Amino acid sequence: EQRTGSPETCKLPKQKQSSNKYRRFFEDSPVALWEEDFTELQLHMEDLRQQGVHDLEDYLHQHPTEIVAMADMIRVLDVNQEALNLLGASSKSELTGRIGKLFSSSSIRAFRLELIEIWKGSTHFSLEGINRTLDGRDLHLLFRFQTSPIGKIPNNNIYLLALTDITDRMEAEKK
Repeated sequence: EQRTGSPETCKLPKQKQSSNKYRRFFEDSPVALWEEDFTELQLHMEDLRQQGVHDLEDYLHQHPTEIVAMADMIRVLDVNQEALNLLGASSKSELTGRIGKLFSSSSIRAFRLELIEIWKGSTHFSLEGINRTLDGRDLHLLFRFQTSPIGKIPNNNIYLLALTDITDRMEAEKK
């Protein structure tokens, strides 16, 4: 039997090798990736439903401060190096500890659309919006969300988010 990889890798059980391989794919991806836990947000949304809210879009229009409160309910589990590079952070803790600095009035509008998709139970969706880097520059981004599958059963509390910088495209379209 021929084995590939370093001698240390070959000594690891197959499951551990696979886990390490996918960890490297996440960390070294050329796309900015986030893993986020929406459990608290989804519990809050369920409470709203029980209180008689049927149309989240209308509810958020009537309660605009709820949008920021809902953003605080999302827990960032992990980000990769490309996400740090894109948003100007030197470490994961710097980025995840300063999420509020990434929001602008335009990103609040995009986040509102994200909340509506989650309310509807969407397991994957895309939207465009503007986020700020930690040094205050605006980036036009394409956000792609997908619930994280655990085995073959989707876990609707964990979302994977891929960010693509489309700033150059947007500026070219303006010209």
